[in-house]
This record gives sequence, C-alpha cells and structure tokens, in this order.
Amino acid sequence: MGLIHRLAELRASEERGILFTGIEGTEAGTKVLVLESGERIGEGLDEAVAQFDELIRGGRNRLLILDDGSKVFVEWYGPPPRLFVYGAVDTAEALCRGARLLGWRAIVADARAKFATRERIPSADELIVEWPQEALDQIRPDHQTAIVVLTHDDKFDEPALIGALQTEAFYVGALGSRRNQERRRERLLEAGISEEALDRIRTRSFDLVICDLKMPRLDGKAFYRMLVDASSDLARRVIFVTGDVAGTEAERFLEESGCRWLGKPFRLADLLRAVKEGLS
Repeated sequence: MGLIHRLAELRASEERGILFTGIEGTEAGTKVLVLESGERIGEGLDEAVAQFDELIRGGRNRLLILDDGSKVFVEWYGPPPRLFVYGAVDTAEALCRGARLLGWRAIVADARAKFATRERIPSADELIVEWPQEALDQIRPDHQTAIVVLTHDDKFDEPALIGALQTEAFYVGALGSRRNQERRRERLLEAGISEEALDRIRTRSFDLVICDLKMPRLDGKAFYRMLVDASSDLARRVIFVTGDVAGTEAERFLEESGCRWLGKPFRLADLLRAVKEGLS
C-alpha cells in the first residue's frame, strides 16, 4: 500500500501516526510514515523515527534538528485529545465547554443518573452513567486523555483516582481544599497507591477567589454555594465584583454571606486592598 493511500486512511480512522519528512540534509525529501500499531511505510530517517514513542505522546507537529544538523518535520496524525470528567457537577459543564473550544472530545461520567443528564451537561460529547471503574473501562484512557475528578465524594473520588492512576492518561487532576487533598492522599496511600503514583495527581488549591456576581449558567450565588460545600475555608476568601446592588437580591446575598465585594468600576488600588484584606 502506498504512503499517500495509507495517509488518507489514517485521516479517516481513529489510528495515530507520524509522518516524518526530511527537509534539510542528506535525506531531504525522504518520507516515512509510522503508526502507533507499529506499521511503517518508507525507509530512512532512522534517527528521527527512533524518537517515535516520545513524539506520538506529544500530540503535535514539530521540527527536529538531528545530531548532524539535518532537519526533519514531524507531522502528527490522530483523533483529538479527550477530556474525561468524573462527576457531573456544574464545573464539569464549564470544563466541557472549554474542551470543545480547543477541539477536544469531552466525556462526563457519574453513577448518579439524575446528575449525568443532557440538560445539566449540554456541552459533553458523551455522557456515561456508571461507577468510576466501569466508566474508565468503557473509555479506556490513553496518553491523549486528561482525567479530572470532581464529585467531592470519597466513594466516587477515590476509586476514580485509583483507576485513573492505572492508566496512561497524560493528566490526572482533582479539586479540593488543602485539607481535603491531604486527607485524600492519606487514604489513597492506605489503599496501596504509591507516592510516585500520587505525584501524578495535579491538585489545585487557591489562596483567594475573585468572581463576578453575574455569570452565564453558573452565577456568583450558585458558585458560592458550591464552594461552601466543596471548601468552606476557601469560601471565606471570596471577593465578588458587581455593579449597583442597592436594594437588590445581590445586596441581601452579600450581606448574608459576609463576602467582600467591589462595585464596578473599581480602581486597581481598590482591588489590591481587597485582596490584601482577604488574605489577612
């Protein structure tokens, strides 16, 4: 089978491969197609082809400059990366929207059927109602898959993370306060997960949150309630920005929550002062 014909098939399939093209040096004009399955079409460019395993995981085109100064263009082929979110919460919908803007495929799973619905997560390309391990078995994450765990419920989060760490996923992330992260880490160690594996989990904690009170789909009040459930400590370090609130529901919410807020428009000095107070 010719290289051009095989390349056309590759574009239409879910296979991954790299087309190596010599563009400068003694092998300029040479083309070699290598697929993740091990199939190879063409000869030459051996120094570049030897880097295939690393390059296929990179997921992008690049220019290689070899030891002798020759140049090889690396053209990456394959389906788009996947984002797999376990936990059909509001944050999952925001992540799916962002993933689709990047051209990624977004998949959301949750064992709770009432959460994993098209009405709640309209931006997901696929919704799965399964427990963590069954969902992971179904999608089979690979080195072009990012996994984010969002349920804030140990009976879901822990098996989801344990399963995720057994895959080749290039990113494994979980949200939670510092206290929850430490507690989760101890429980996963007790479950037999190694320190090295746990270091793959990208956890994020924040010193302060600055948030607009009016946002599409998830407004500031709903975000604050979600934050209280997820991290009561961080919920005390939120600064809202908003327009005129006098005599409105927003004013009542800000008074009841005790959150700091800034009225629009505000000066940089006002923001810096509020941040300083929020961190004190």
